Amino acid sequence: MSNLFRADEDVLVRYRELRPDAIRYSIETSEEAFPEIYARFGETGRDACVQELSLELDFLRPTLESGDISPFITYLAWLVQVLTSRGVPMQVVTRSLDDLGVFFETKLGVQATPIIAALSSGKDALSSGIAAPVIGASPSRWKEAEFYSEAALLGKQDDAIALLEDAFTRADSLPLVAVHVIQPAMYDVGRLWQENRVSVAQEHLATATSESWLAQSMARAKAAPDNGKRAVFASLVRIPTHPGHLFQLDGGHRSDLMAATIPNRSRPPRVLRAGGREGRSSRRSVFTWCPIPPSQSMEGTWMPTERLSMRRIRHVLQLH
Repeated sequence: MSNLFRADEDVLVRYRELRPDAIRYSIETSEEAFPEIYARFGETGRDACVQELSLELDFLRPTLESGDISPFITYLAWLVQVLTSRGVPMQVVTRSLDDLGVFFETKLGVQATPIIAALSSGKDALSSGIAAPVIGASPSRWKEAEFYSEAALLGKQDDAIALLEDAFTRADSLPLVAVHVIQPAMYDVGRLWQENRVSVAQEHLATATSESWLAQSMARAKAAPDNGKRAVFASLVRIPTHPGHLFQLDGGHRSDLMAATIPNRSRPPRVLRAGGREGRSSRRSVFTWCPIPPSQSMEGTWMPTERLSMRRIRHVLQLH
């Protein structure tokens, strides 16, 4: 981690306060610089730019907190691929980085040094031709995976479900079907959307088909014997399927979900209850993930909320 990009707490507070104005300023200057692009995509395109700038600032904030620039650069590389595949040049992104630098320097003066350093590093990385991130390799895909993604994208729900049912009948394991058919198929769907080869409506359709089948199949799947261990899952967003069920089905873990609707103060007691009165830390695991929810990314609250939750959970576990 580098101190070059790490900001003091008071700077982070100002960064959060200035966020709406930074987005507004960057949008206005971008419209002046690229009027033909905004004219081509209209109000929908402008709304998309606001959302992308919001995410830009959301990914920059952890860099300012930790000093790690890599997530920010990875996001920028992904964003450039998404935009260029839709006819928007990379210069729109690099210009936004310049504009944000000007804005924060004007507002914060010398305190903006780590912000400007991170923005400049992001621009340099893009100028060097950094490749867009590739979705991590999934476990070996079964024969149904390729045909499933195609059927789901085309709205052939009966065909898609039939493929999942065939794999489930053969394997007699819901987790295996989820990992070897649905996971690689949805990776393909995500990559196709990223490259603008399928629409967001098609991506949503394939996602809904997968979620629906998983939810309906939980009731008839065989659970592994209870192994005496507990797993607690924490999420900052609403999720349609509790991932802990797959742990219970596959490995025998009893699980609990701390969803986005559970107040921060209630999370540590949930961890203790999940572990049992005589549970030990070695027999209890806490899994947490931080997807970027559009509604919460606009507020910039997901990272500090999650960090606070995990600090409290660690403290409670140390006391027990």
